[in-house]
Amino acid sequence: MRKIRFFQSEAYLSIDYAAQKIEVWRLLKGAAAMPSIEGGELEVGETKKPLKRELADLSMPVVSRRAPTVTGEAGRRALRGGTDDHR
Repeated sequence: MRKIRFFQSEAYLSIDYAAQKIEVWRLLKGAAAMPSIEGGELEVGETKKPLKRELADLSMPVVSRRAPTVTGEAGRRALRGGTDDHR
């Protein structure tokens, strides 16, 4: 299962990465005496399977003997939070 859930005081969000589904539920407090809950599944646009795409991006430079789309150095800079090369 690849699922993450977020709980907030007036909302609940569930993301299922394997099934590629998102659900959002909200507690609505209005002028009425009883609060209500509304929400449901959100529409997710057609996407490629993220893990499959990640593995393809990783293996293609090896198979095709070409430079990767994102280099190791670019990944290191992104994790460091900057683009400068003098650190």
